[in-house]
Amino acid sequence: MKFLKFTYCLFICLVLLCHGRSVGNTPAKDTLAPAALKIDKATEQEVFSDDAYKTTDSVDKSEKEGFWDWLIRKLFGDVSDRNVERFWNIFLLLLGVLFIAGIVFIVIKMNGGKIFRGESSKTSVFTDIGENIDSIDVDALVKEAIDKGDYRLAFRYSYLKSLQLMNNKELIDWKPYKTNYEYYIEFKKQSSKSLFRDLYTGFEYVWYGDAVLTRDTFEKYRTEFNNFNQQLGV
Repeated sequence: MKFLKFTYCLFICLVLLCHGRSVGNTPAKDTLAPAALKIDKATEQEVFSDDAYKTTDSVDKSEKEGFWDWLIRKLFGDVSDRNVERFWNIFLLLLGVLFIAGIVFIVIKMNGGKIFRGESSKTSVFTDIGENIDSIDVDALVKEAIDKGDYRLAFRYSYLKSLQLMNNKELIDWKPYKTNYEYYIEFKKQSSKSLFRDLYTGFEYVWYGDAVLTRDTFEKYRTEFNNFNQQLGV
């Protein structure tokens, strides 16, 4: 009898113990609803007016990337000290090249381009003619040279004949000390300028190159001189 009573009490204790654990492991259910969040408008404006909340679009213009930094970034990828130094070295080099090119251009301009041309540009071949070219019977000089068989000299006087006609038409301003290139620069008849260049270039080849001309070769040149003289309106 005592054994049954003990067994029954033990069973009741085990049931109560298991029930207590299950009750303790189950979380309590919260039946309270959260309170609504209320934000004061004045407080909101005050908080968000702080510079810390401004976007990058509102950054002061002085903090934006400058032109040189932008250019360096485009050329080299980033604006490091090394790239900045490289950029300014290249920039100064280009300035130096442009400066030297400008000096060379001015020198060439002042000398009429003579510095890059031969002896024909340094001296005139007609210093023996004099200022009054109109008083010279150039046709007679050409005939005399042909009669002597000196076709190189005849070529010289044929060229002088064209210069005489150009001066009469006021297409050039004749001076015995002027060079062929100076006459070419001031020649005012644009439609015939390329032909005149061919003639004075051929003359320089014959005269300064000490070329020996046959009569047939001279006659070919003489035909070109006559064509040029006709273009001048003679």
